[in-house]
Amino acid sequence: MPGIDSATGVLYANGDFYDHILNDMFLPAVADTVINPNETLRLLPRDKTRVQGKMVVYPVHTGRNRGGNAIGPDGNLPDPEAQQYDGYRFPIKHLYHRIKFDGITMDASKSDVASWLRVVESEVKGAATDMARRRNRIFNNDGSGRLAQVVSGGGTTTLVLQINQGIEDPDTVPTSLFAPTRFLSAGQRLMFTTSAGATPVVTTVVSVNSAIEIEVALGTGIANGDWVVEVSRTGTTALVDGAYQNEPMGLEGIFSDANPADGTATGFQGVDATAAANAWHRANVLDGGGVSRALTEALMQRAFSDTIRIGEGMIDCLHGSFGIVNTYIDLLIGDKRFVNTTKLAGGASAVTFNDIPFIAERDAYSNRIKFLDKGNLRVYVMADPQWMSYDGSTFHRMSDKDGYQATLFCREQLGVDVRDKCTHLTDLTEI
Repeated sequence: MPGIDSATGVLYANGDFYDHILNDMFLPAVADTVINPNETLRLLPRDKTRVQGKMVVYPVHTGRNRGGNAIGPDGNLPDPEAQQYDGYRFPIKHLYHRIKFDGITMDASKSDVASWLRVVESEVKGAATDMARRRNRIFNNDGSGRLAQVVSGGGTTTLVLQINQGIEDPDTVPTSLFAPTRFLSAGQRLMFTTSAGATPVVTTVVSVNSAIEIEVALGTGIANGDWVVEVSRTGTTALVDGAYQNEPMGLEGIFSDANPADGTATGFQGVDATAAANAWHRANVLDGGGVSRALTEALMQRAFSDTIRIGEGMIDCLHGSFGIVNTYIDLLIGDKRFVNTTKLAGGASAVTFNDIPFIAERDAYSNRIKFLDKGNLRVYVMADPQWMSYDGSTFHRMSDKDGYQATLFCREQLGVDVRDKCTHLTDLTEI
């Protein structure tokens, strides 16, 4: 029988099949699933060198040394200058996923490793899929933690939602194919809070259709305009237990010319993107003023050229929803041209623009295309996906329960070196 310690939980001998199966047999596959939930993330480098303590800290080159010139004989040498730098400082974020087994199942299978393997496999495969699904959503968000916002129904149990303001507003992009309830499901715990993090309300989703029904009397405390975020437990309203400004940064926050609402103390990655001197710290956003417009190759070429002209970026790939990629394919077919494809690192195929792969992602927001310089983007890593076991055990007894739990976690953050190498083509109509 495994030993139980009141302070540290269940103590298994090193090599016992309980911990052994989780760590040696499942963790490599789980880590790969979580690290690479989509083709775009697979292309980005993972960097541990710039993580210092709990923060990502490093200097960024913001301007060149202008102390140079061609001069005539006996002319004065150029005035001495230095390269221009600023400093990034922003926090690592943390993702967790927990699984549990009852004690009866563990006892029934402790003499049969194969039986235990089947039990663990179903739970771990599900956990890996769920965590990768969440990571994929976060990668396409803006670090705010918002799943949606409340449009109407505050004060009732039926709420109408819209996609996050500042990411995609159905009022100005009427052709949006991105359902505001996309990331919500019955039984899910949610927190509703103001954009400033005030008056949080925790409740549970009862049903999801075009609107959502929630399990709270008259929607107490929920108002139109509130953010919808995930929360860890039903019986708490503490922001620290919710995803409010606690998620890693995503592409929507990076491909912006503003300071995203990600909880960073100063601006974006610790530098104010709105300051007049920080034009380098703003992405190139080519919008239609909130008016939908047809996708054309001329618009795409302008975005491609601006990335090179303004930020001296080197486009490695284009990123968009399945709808916008299908719109691009339809554009080429309509012009009676062959649609070229290329093979990506993971073996998947993608259509191309200027011989650059155009990757479709299921959670990419609609009506937009991102032009990526992958050498400029990277995932900063404190800890790759792993089971929590710092006290010597992977499994821990649940308080007052005949059950045991294991926690999967990773600590990372998405960042960008120079933001003006990122170009965002928005307000497009897609099919």
